[in-house]
Amino acid sequence: MIDASSTWVATDGNAATATTEFTADLQDMARMVDWPLMSAERWNSTPDDLDRQRRRQAEFLVYGELPLTVIRWVAVQSNELASQVGKLLMDHALGQRIIVRPGWYYGYERR
Repeated sequence: MIDASSTWVATDGNAATATTEFTADLQDMARMVDWPLMSAERWNSTPDDLDRQRRRQAEFLVYGELPLTVIRWVAVQSNELASQVGKLLMDHALGQRIIVRPGWYYGYERR
């Protein structure tokens, strides 16, 4: 994002929550985001940690528009969606870089 000259901000949790911290510094982002929680399959809040759900919703927000040139891959939940996205991106190099990752999408086929 920095090379693309886009204005961005990262959060340590859901941006709509009053307790959430914001940063535009990559080192702060690395420190603020709960990276182990980002890869956890279950991320609901627990009696021992009432803030898990907010933290799992950490965001990376780009002001205005995001140039497609900074996106390396497009991940989708299913082959059907890969086909649909592929049609939308057929005239762009990203059309050949679509990956199917159903496990990345909470609530789909995880029951």
